[in-house]
Amino acid sequence: MASKTAIEANEDMMRDAHTYEFAFHILPTVAGTEVADVVKGLTDLLEKEGATITDSEFPERIELAYEIDKVIDGAHKRFHSAYFGWVRMTIQAEGLTRFQEELTHNANVLRSLIVKLSQEEIENPFKYHAQPRKEAKASDADADVAEATEAPAAEIAEEATETTTA
Repeated sequence: MASKTAIEANEDMMRDAHTYEFAFHILPTVAGTEVADVVKGLTDLLEKEGATITDSEFPERIELAYEIDKVIDGAHKRFHSAYFGWVRMTIQAEGLTRFQEELTHNANVLRSLIVKLSQEEIENPFKYHAQPRKEAKASDADADVAEATEAPAAEIAEEATETTTA
């Protein structure tokens, strides 16, 4: 029985690999000039674990939708913003498991998520930072809340009038 060539072995390995998206928040306390170093460390770790990076979006600072609490040096810290970026890659399950394990030791990552991509998602990538973001105005939000609370109050008053006159 002949042994496999390096090319055949690599093809077998990639057949067993899947495409994932690794989305992450980097702590806002990381200096803007050091964000590239953190990203480089993450991508180097992925490549060390056998990942082939197919696409990425460099992190930009964003306001978070909700506060995230993280224990740092034994104290709870609360964050309202972070640098958000993502990397798409093809990697085998074993390499992904080792990467996730190493990721838990990275003090600069506030939160992360890894999802397996469908064929449609692979063919039609979404660029988060390229999308126009709607800036919510406080007055619009206040109007929505006022409208939502006024309708039930009016209905209750109307029902109360109907029961007292009946």
